[in-house]
Amino acid sequence: PPTASNPADINVQCLADVPAANPNVVTDEADNCGTPTVTFVSQTADPVNNDGTITRTYLVDDGNGNTINVFQDIVIDDTTDPNTPVLADVNVGQCSGTPPTPTTTDNCAGTINGTTSTTFPITTQGTTVVTWTFDDGNGNSINVNQNVIVDDTTDPNTPVLADVNVGQCSGTPPTPTTTDN
Repeated sequence: PPTASNPADINVQCLADVPAANPNVVTDEADNCGTPTVTFVSQTADPVNNDGTITRTYLVDDGNGNTINVFQDIVIDDTTDPNTPVLADVNVGQCSGTPPTPTTTDNCAGTINGTTSTTFPITTQGTTVVTWTFDDGNGNSINVNQNVIVDDTTDPNTPVLADVNVGQCSGTPPTPTTTDN
């Protein structure tokens, strides 16, 4: 049979980075009766995410009925965290509000939405720090804080208070009310 070595393994970050099968990766094929041919035969199924190994099989054929298989592993291992977004402070309203869900990008997953354990809407006046988690689904995640502000800057409505007669000598007027946003 001919001889050949397994091609070198390839390491990539993302499934999208896996190169096409190429018989030229087998470079040391030899045979006692000439130069054998190399063809791509098959590969294991692609991983469902960006973590796993694809094994490719190449056939080395001397043209005289003698063949061997050589194998190449493509190791997919996403080790890159999502990009860290800069989250601006957001004012969500006078009384309460829910901030928009922020996004970021990842080398393999593309656009990622932030998630948080904060309960919305936020009703506490002032600044609430919301921690957003960006997870690429491949074991890489980051946490980013955002200031979410509820700020009531509107005065209560000014009531029109009628004159009140409280009695001949003394008395207590009723407590007036008004409305607020």
